[in-house]
Amino acid sequence: MKDECGATEDSIRRAHLLVVARHLTELSLGRHGEMMILREPFTTRFHDKPIVASAQEFHVASIALEGRFWQRRPLRPNILEMLLPCDCWSPGEGFKDRAMKSGLRIIGLVFLCLVGLISSVYAAEGNYSLILAEYGKDSDGAQTQTLVRYHFKSGVMVAKESILTARTSDLRYDLGRNQIYNNRYVITGWGDVIDLTTRQILFKSRGTLVGLDQSSDKVVVRVERDDASGVYAFDLASHQNRSIERSSTWAMPGTASPNGRLSASGQGGEIWLHRPNGEKTRLGSDFWQGGTMECSSLAMPTFIWVDDKHLLTQRGNGHLVVVDVEGKAEPLVTIPNVDAPACGPQLRRDSENQIYYQGKQKAWRIDIANRTFEPYLWEASGNGFDREYQRNALYGQVIRYRGKEIGRCWCDSAATTPGHIAVEFGPVGSNLGYPEGVKVWSAETDVWITLKPDWLVSIIGWIEE
Repeated sequence: MKDECGATEDSIRRAHLLVVARHLTELSLGRHGEMMILREPFTTRFHDKPIVASAQEFHVASIALEGRFWQRRPLRPNILEMLLPCDCWSPGEGFKDRAMKSGLRIIGLVFLCLVGLISSVYAAEGNYSLILAEYGKDSDGAQTQTLVRYHFKSGVMVAKESILTARTSDLRYDLGRNQIYNNRYVITGWGDVIDLTTRQILFKSRGTLVGLDQSSDKVVVRVERDDASGVYAFDLASHQNRSIERSSTWAMPGTASPNGRLSASGQGGEIWLHRPNGEKTRLGSDFWQGGTMECSSLAMPTFIWVDDKHLLTQRGNGHLVVVDVEGKAEPLVTIPNVDAPACGPQLRRDSENQIYYQGKQKAWRIDIANRTFEPYLWEASGNGFDREYQRNALYGQVIRYRGKEIGRCWCDSAATTPGHIAVEFGPVGSNLGYPEGVKVWSAETDVWITLKPDWLVSIIGWIEE
């Protein structure tokens, strides 16, 4: 049931908790300089209906309203300032005095207007779980890897549970990129499939992941072994694994075009175009990049699909060219003084579909339409989050949400969902290949919390509850 301001009973209750929490914390901060700990349930009434709040609910409500208690500083905004944006009610002059005299009660439409401010936050953010992979050992001393689920409610971690444990020799998340599909399945870089709901391994891959066929909910894997070879598709619904015909677009080697009808692969300075019928065309042989002999894949040219008919690649470091599917190459931009990493500069695309050219320390955003480039300063992480691209030796990276700085840390490997970000972190200057743990921030709390597993493998991603 909703009132004239569109508030539900649940959102009214949350709003009530938030306002009461503000009263408590303002009084407590004024007297003691720190948050008051509520040890007993608090009971009040709203429209003659009892509202009972536990200490945990008060903690959640307080953090959702003002996530800076740990800084031990007074809460600046008062209730009147919070109500000003509301269109459906305008408070009278004596409201603040009456509210304070009444102790902890909020009467009538004051609540309903506050609901508009609070419920929109809850609706936007929701409750999520963060999935991590963590190392361990079994009773025989063999190394294991466990999927662990951290439950977050209104931005606060409320529970933790282990999902599945397997020996590293049987199942691993430390090689290649892992992803979560359909809010349920963990897909490893090898193509293994783990069902988070049933806590079972549904499919053990014998090859490497080609991709996910979202039109049919199938996991496509390429197998190249002495006893088996080919491309196979595991059906998430039927749990059947079947071979794919060689004429299928999924059977083409290399990187598929956006529409999936072509693919491209590279070796040495050559880039080859592949078609479903098996036809193979060389697009050119002078797409070299410079690096060092420390890299085992230096002979692989860097390229990225721009659209279904064009590839972006390079003819030597910094000299970017666009090549069409007929092999015609056209210079695009020349970036001077590119400091190449060991495997040479790489062309990449971020979560906001921006193409950037990655050097050893710097990167450049490539604007193909306008044939220009500029420094790539902020790496998009998705859902309104981005991170300072170049790591600062003093603090690491600035992390922003919707353009506003929310923190700084020596971090890597970000995973985001609406209103939440998780990053692997370590001490300033440390090797992030061995992170100390994970830091999590929520827009609802505006507070960073730290998760420190005994031995972190990696962040897998977020799921919505």
